[in-house]
Amino acid sequence: MQVAFQGEIGSYSYIASKNLFPKAKNIVGFSDFSDTVQALIKENFNYAVLPVFNFTAGRVSDIFFELYKNDVFIVGEYFLK
Repeated sequence: MQVAFQGEIGSYSYIASKNLFPKAKNIVGFSDFSDTVQALIKENFNYAVLPVFNFTAGRVSDIFFELYKNDVFIVGEYFLK
């Protein structure tokens, strides 16, 4: 299983990816939301982990546009405390 996430190793999205998919063989970070979604669509990643809310910045609205534009759906959620 391959999992894409937005951010770098050690980021909250990375930690969420590791917790959600502990048996994933490949967890890869991408620099922005668009690249992460494109990896899911074009590079045969099974899942993408993207933040939809940030406690510092609030709702991450760019994500919703990327999901809608690319016909990608939310299939789960993970709360990182």
